Amino acid sequence: MTDLLMKRLWAAVRTVPIWAIMSVIEDDIKETLLEKIKGLQADFPFVGLRAVVVPVLDMV
Repeated sequence: MTDLLMKRLWAAVRTVPIWAIMSVIEDDIKETLLEKIKGLQADFPFVGLRAVVVPVLDMV
């Protein structure tokens, strides 16, 4: 039973496209970008938009 469930679960996961965009932006436009993303989340609540802010300590 578990094997059948896992096969169905894996088939469902494979059919959902997952996109990720990572951007490095200046700290002074962070709030503006987050507000725009919040607006998109409100307009499209079932899309699953997420925003995560992580400080970049060093870039090469």
